[in-house]
Amino acid sequence: MIPVLGAAFVLGLSASGHCLLMCGPLVAAVQPRDWPRAVLMHATRLAVYACIGAMTGAAGAVISGLGAGRWLAWIV
Repeated sequence: MIPVLGAAFVLGLSASGHCLLMCGPLVAAVQPRDWPRAVLMHATRLAVYACIGAMTGAAGAVISGLGAGRWLAWIV
């Protein structure tokens, strides 16, 4: 159990740079008293993530439909 927690800690620590550089400026741009703008920002962010996920899923379905899924898995 301890090695798993250590690995999770190291993984979280290594990912914190991404959060700091990508999410930090977004959070700093919205003031707490400006909640409508914060709601709009988060709704837009979630919509973009959903669209990217849908496009990725559609591309995966096309690749799988062509029978190239196993080859792509090996390449990736």
